[in-house]
Amino acid sequence: HFIEANEVFTKAVEEDPDFAMGHLMLAVTSQTAAQFFRAVGQAQLLAANVTEGEQLYIEALVSGSENDQAGQLVALNKLLAMYPQDERTHMQLANYYNGQQDFGEAVKHFGHATTISPEFATAFNSLGYAHRSNDNLDRAKEAFARYIELIPDEPNPYDSYAELLIEMGQYAQLIDNYRKTPNN
Repeated sequence: HFIEANEVFTKAVEEDPDFAMGHLMLAVTSQTAAQFFRAVGQAQLLAANVTEGEQLYIEALVSGSENDQAGQLVALNKLLAMYPQDERTHMQLANYYNGQQDFGEAVKHFGHATTISPEFATAFNSLGYAHRSNDNLDRAKEAFARYIELIPDEPNPYDSYAELLIEMGQYAQLIDNYRKTPNN
């Protein structure tokens, strides 16, 4: 629900222009490159006024936006050292590794996120794709099944699972899966 989230974060930073993490989340949910870079710039300008952990999140975002992958990894690893039991920190690190096509590390950190927070639906979706990219289709199927279980009234879990079923050649199950997709 990035569009809806973007609207909420737009309102939040309008009400509080000094809300650094609001600008960070506005960047993450941005709909255009212009909005993304404007929000990243605002978050960076405000970083001195937030906690060390928030500064590291902003530093990771800024580094990523500047294609400074080494800097991004340093910031994310510092965050993980500070918050080893935070599922969203593991999710951020997993997304970094996913972007580097290091699917083994991505699986590891998406897996940590789902262990820390067994109700974290998005992490199961990402875990399924990372397993799929790592050619572990059975584990991908398990992750997508859990994703469906967590948010059965949303269409995306069924779509993610259907992509896997196509790859597995399970066409009868694919058709059944699409019939279950909620009409949204």
